[in-house]
Amino acid sequence: MENIDFKIYYMKRKTMLISIESDGSVILKLPIMTKKDEIDKMIKSKEKWILNKVELVKSRTKLKIDEILYLGVAYNYKVIIQRFLTKDFIYFNGDTFYVNVKDEKNTEKVLELWFRDICEKLVHEKVEKYKRTFGILPKEIKIKTQKSRWGSCSYDNKLMLNWKLIMASEESLEYVVVHEMCHMIHKNHSKEYWNLVSEILPTYKVGSEWLKNNGYLLYL
Repeated sequence: MENIDFKIYYMKRKTMLISIESDGSVILKLPIMTKKDEIDKMIKSKEKWILNKVELVKSRTKLKIDEILYLGVAYNYKVIIQRFLTKDFIYFNGDTFYVNVKDEKNTEKVLELWFRDICEKLVHEKVEKYKRTFGILPKEIKIKTQKSRWGSCSYDNKLMLNWKLIMASEESLEYVVVHEMCHMIHKNHSKEYWNLVSEILPTYKVGSEWLKNNGYLLYL
């Protein structure tokens, strides 16, 4: 397949996994001992799927170079260089993000730290909102960078949420929080699990669909 960028990663896993990145590149995660003919065979069997997915990704709406998502809405942002700043900071007036930095190369880091902080506060608010419904609290809540998932719940009820959820719609963030909190009761995706999700958040599909359709836009 011409003009398609394949990135291959060998790792400790039992199965071959294929996924499409937001830039249209194809990621292959393979068991360490995978042979070339096995890779070629898999790519050939998935050729139609790969081409369709890459075309879909490339045809999607893209943010303008000076826009950034916050709670599902695209806002303008401006970088202001102030050489004598003692501390970088962000000012948001409800319409535009003003990123004040001493060095322009710090822009992405400053934005991420700001988003992480706001995400953590909002996630804790959502957990607090549902604690009586569940009758149980997470053992720990961490806001992390997770490349391939929005959240997770460990067997000892530690929640990990992707900080990029603050860029998604609030319905999406709330859905992921409820989704992971339900795993404190059901450690699977059984019928009982989804019944619980639906009972606690009847509109969960709104947030789920938003992430499915727009998750590729959540980047700095």
